[in-house]
Amino acid sequence: MNEAETHVHFLLSAFTIAKFCNKNYSGKHLGRAALLVQQQEIIGAGYTEMMALSQVEFYAPKATLYTTFVSAKMADPVVVKAFINSKIQAFIYGYCDPNLMLPVNHDPLLQMLEKAGVPCIYIRIPEVLRFYAPYRFTEPGFK
Repeated sequence: MNEAETHVHFLLSAFTIAKFCNKNYSGKHLGRAALLVQQQEIIGAGYTEMMALSQVEFYAPKATLYTTFVSAKMADPVVVKAFINSKIQAFIYGYCDPNLMLPVNHDPLLQMLEKAGVPCIYIRIPEVLRFYAPYRFTEPGFK
């Protein structure tokens, strides 16, 4: 697999977990999930990114963190610091909470990670976008 195919593969794997969480969660929010991957191997998984990182004691040099849904709550300084201190090499996501895209927020989590040298890569997967459609305002070119 090339790098793009690898990102799609692991993001879809996280999405499978998110769909499972959605079926088993009685709250008003849709399920989400995160995977921590190092050398093509999953080393952490969970409903949240913090759960995935906790499985490696918040230290994952050269690992990639995949998440199905970037939540506005992830912009909390404690969460951002944990991501940066874990030494992840990249942050890959499939959907960004529309509240982060408002002009007053300017996507703070992604900006802070990028500023710290952690590339943030959006992977557009129609199935993921449809799943999170209740959260979105509009995305150009998506139906």
